Amino acid sequence: MKVGDKVRVKSITEEYNSCIPDMRKTIGKVYEIARIKSINGLVPFGLKVPGAQGEDDLFWYAESDLELVTDRPKVVGILTEKVMVKGVKCRRILGFEGVLRDVELPKKYVTGCPSFWLYTGHKDGAHVFDGSKMRWSNPVGSNQGLIMNLPSGTEIDVGCFMFTGMNIGDVWPEPTFQKLLTWLKRACYRLAEIRREERNAWQGEELLEI
Repeated sequence: MKVGDKVRVKSITEEYNSCIPDMRKTIGKVYEIARIKSINGLVPFGLKVPGAQGEDDLFWYAESDLELVTDRPKVVGILTEKVMVKGVKCRRILGFEGVLRDVELPKKYVTGCPSFWLYTGHKDGAHVFDGSKMRWSNPVGSNQGLIMNLPSGTEIDVGCFMFTGMNIGDVWPEPTFQKLLTWLKRACYRLAEIRREERNAWQGEELLEI
């Protein structure tokens, strides 16, 4: 890594800073490397965070705290925790990566199916498997989840009437989670095809009257 590179903060090495509470807010965010220097044989990296006017305003990180951000396409992912509920293999939803909001997606994709997008806002509960069926559990509010638009008649063994998608805090039995994952993958393929159609349509001559 070098000055000018964009990096994502993964963690904090406390020996470089005394402002740990403020630095915790930078975890998961992307900044530019502004300075690299040596301190007692260590090589911390100074990041240009919003409001930084000079070296005194930089936050310093160990190289192991950072990951280089490249121009590779962002991977869509779901972070889960494997758990057992009354002897049944389940997954607890911990978070989402690389999922776009509806306003960032083509209208053709959002209004059709299968499709999904990220929402950010309070939910009053989560879908939780109790060992025999899915229930809407209160209060397990989260501020992030997936809205899922699946074809009418899709067989998803949810067992509760509140199903609108997938939330942080949900606990899904593995077979049901895999069914949902299959539909999410199909939605990704559909989005890729729409993006390809849009690119191919942007060609040819056009007269613009001014």
